Formats: sequence, structure tokens, C-alpha cells
Amino acid sequence: MNQPTGKSKRLQRALEDDPMYALRISFADEKNNAFVELGGAAWETRKPQLDYWQRIPATTSPSSFLIDKLGPGDDIEDTKPILAETAEFLLGKPITALIDWGRRKAAS
Repeated sequence: MNQPTGKSKRLQRALEDDPMYALRISFADEKNNAFVELGGAAWETRKPQLDYWQRIPATTSPSSFLIDKLGPGDDIEDTKPILAETAEFLLGKPITALIDWGRRKAAS
């Protein structure tokens, strides 16, 4: 399998400025009434994006964490609810650290 942009096999926290085919993880922040971007990954071609997308399990439980499949131009093509533990695994950081980072980034 092709790896996402970067050195890690896990999704990378930083998205490229203008990814062609990306996955983006976000948090529905009810406290601040906003969606907070937590991280993601981007590929130059669709196939590795779809391969990664298909292996990420959606949850049937209520969740504040979402993963979006993005097409060219950052258009959302599909969305899955995911568990906080899935976001932690994919992004390689504790969920509280990811949320804090996302909130700081959104506020700046």
C-alpha cells in the first residue's frame, strides 16, 4: 500500500495546503458550536486514498468524531462517524491533545 504523505503509516496531523485526494478528521465541538479539524492525510492519486478509506471502520454509536473523504478542491465526497479511539490511532496522539491543538488552530 502507498503511504499517506509523510513518513508515518498513520494519518498525518498536518494536511497539505491544497491536497488532491485527502482524508480529514474533525471533531463536532458542541462547546464552541464549530467543527474542529484534528488532522488528516493527502495523496496525489485516488487509489491509495480509497484503499485507506475502505479500511477505516465507521461507528454505529453516536460520535462527535468524523472522517471526511475529500476530492479535488476539498469537496466532501463522503463522511463516516468514527470513535475517538480510531482518531487517536490514526493521528498518533491522545484525543485531548488533538482537540486542544485543533481549537488553538481554529482560534488563530
